[in-house]
Amino acid sequence: MSNITWNNEVKDFWVSEINKHQRAGNFDQSCRLKDGKGNFFACLMNSNQNNMLGVASKRLDIPFWLVDLSSTIFEHLPKEASERFPVELFESIPVDADLTDLFYRVILKRLEAIDARYYGALSVIRDALTNHSTVDWSVIWTITDNAATRASRVRDDHSMVLHLAHSITVHCKSQGSWGVYYMCDAVKRFAGSEGYWERERDVLLALLEEVSLEPVC
Repeated sequence: MSNITWNNEVKDFWVSEINKHQRAGNFDQSCRLKDGKGNFFACLMNSNQNNMLGVASKRLDIPFWLVDLSSTIFEHLPKEASERFPVELFESIPVDADLTDLFYRVILKRLEAIDARYYGALSVIRDALTNHSTVDWSVIWTITDNAATRASRVRDDHSMVLHLAHSITVHCKSQGSWGVYYMCDAVKRFAGSEGYWERERDVLLALLEEVSLEPVC
């Protein structure tokens, strides 16, 4: 799949398709796909396969991490918000833009919510992501584990740790790392934070809007 977004014709097609499913009331958070209703990517692909998100990524020609994150947001939003989100997402994807940096910008946006009490580790992560350099995720795994332990005792840390844990989850999934399973557990433990998934949605949509709309040569 490409990091370059759709042209106008392709975008119009997929926005039209997702609108059809929304109007038909096909979006259902409780299942992948059943009787024509389910996850919005499953609806678009008309697929109930285990690798449905991978299929969607290839057919839609958008990065897997973006498909995966969007699917997760959809599944956790309040019902009414989840029904609007797929259309909001597709309409927010800019035309002929490069999404290479978007993944890093999503992570950095979350890191803004985390303060310096984590022994400077987060500044190292920030620098690595900014420079697109290799990050030792096993080290970050340990950092997040320690942070999660502290957060279980200090309520105010919940949102901060969740931001970090989910950022790492998305990266690990996109890289096929086994560490994703640990991080998914961390997300599940803290995802009860009120309004978290609405914030995830808002951050993603806002960053998509900010991506440069200049045509890629």
